[in-house]
Amino acid sequence: VPLRERPGGKVIATLRPRTEWRSPTVLSVVERRGAWAGVPTPHRRDGELGWVRLDPRRLVAGSVPWEIRVDLSEFRLELLRGERVVRRFPVTVGAPGSPTPTGRFAVTDTFRGGLNPAYGCCAVALTARQARLPSGWMGGDRIAIHGTDGPLRGAISHGCVRARDADVAALVKRVPPGTPVVITR
Repeated sequence: VPLRERPGGKVIATLRPRTEWRSPTVLSVVERRGAWAGVPTPHRRDGELGWVRLDPRRLVAGSVPWEIRVDLSEFRLELLRGERVVRRFPVTVGAPGSPTPTGRFAVTDTFRGGLNPAYGCCAVALTARQARLPSGWMGGDRIAIHGTDGPLRGAISHGCVRARDADVAALVKRVPPGTPVVITR
């Protein structure tokens, strides 16, 4: 599926059936303009939507009941089902020099086990990217919500949102790719 910079605009990427980490490619629609859907994507800068033509021969419509909300100033993550908060827990967020980006994003992949121990038990990869990578950082520029055994309720990460393993495991168990994620200050 061609991903465009605006409805009918220049193609900026071609979306494959699977992500770079082999999850099914699922899009979260944030805006509609006629036959076009605006979607958060790691192929654009944070805050910029990619656009896909709503073609039922190439795309299957669906919905997810979940939404993740992260409040950076409160160091809090909430998992919602519809309008009801089903889980709320403390998090660590990006340091001033490598802040967690704000905006509307989506889950692209979930991971259980087999991760670098620094990421805890599991992780939820997002469409968000870290625009201000720390010098020497080798972990890539994608933002994730991942486990930690370190301190919580602080601004000390390289941009990722960290939480207790049990809390991240609960997210991984529930949220599929395409789940909307809203990060606010």
